[in-house]
Amino acid sequence: MSGPAGAGGPWDELSKPAPGSVMVGGTPVGPGSRVRLWPSAGGDLIDIELAGRTALVEGVDQDLDDNCYLAVTLDEDPGQDLGHYRQPGHRFFFRTEEVEPLVDGATPTHRARILVAGIGDEFKGDSGFGLEVVRRLAGRRLPGVTATEFGIRLTDLGRTLEQQWDAVIAVAAVTGGGTPGGVSIAEANPGSGPSVQVAGLGKVSLPVNLNSAEPGPRVWVAACEPARPGEDPAAPAGLSTPVLEAVDRTVTMIERLASQVVSAPDVTEQERS
Repeated sequence: MSGPAGAGGPWDELSKPAPGSVMVGGTPVGPGSRVRLWPSAGGDLIDIELAGRTALVEGVDQDLDDNCYLAVTLDEDPGQDLGHYRQPGHRFFFRTEEVEPLVDGATPTHRARILVAGIGDEFKGDSGFGLEVVRRLAGRRLPGVTATEFGIRLTDLGRTLEQQWDAVIAVAAVTGGGTPGGVSIAEANPGSGPSVQVAGLGKVSLPVNLNSAEPGPRVWVAACEPARPGEDPAAPAGLSTPVLEAVDRTVTMIERLASQVVSAPDVTEQERS
């Protein structure tokens, strides 16, 4: 204890009341407000699952650095009332930039949930292409898009693909015999488990709701032909020049496709660069 109460010590800091509401994009948000959740990139599987969900704000918390966090409970949680009593697993915290305010009294419209999955091994030459693309996408905060690096964590990828996505865009360096640095985005055949030959990893399957009675998401593969496929252990680390130059082109192509999926869910696209 650094001093008596009222002397400006840490206890006084901890006892400061949090603000009743905060401004998010020009809209006041506080207890009773409804929001849509958009967790920042780089989170865990729980963050990925919560992306695009709607929630009720229970309160506003503030840390010692004056950063504000919104405590929320999910609209679709059958145990939502447990969140009111601060039970773990039913109450979540988000920064103000991770929520989208919803108009009071309005029924939230469905917004497409799109997963952009970066696949590859950044320690094996051009195999890290998909990871670099996702890193650049992550800073752009595209509406409805969750961009996540899976790398070689294919088990986590499989679990994530079991969730209810409207579209999945897998991004990887794919060996196909084309010109190094060439990029294509193509939709996988409906009802089949798409497989791709990822540089440095071999054959990777995307098991998207194949055994479910519910229709699965539409799946696209954004593929770049590697110059250094990653099989040679003596090859230098990092992306080759043609593949590095393809990253920004691929980001632009994915942004365009994601925008089309959000505005017209029945879009079909196949383009090559």
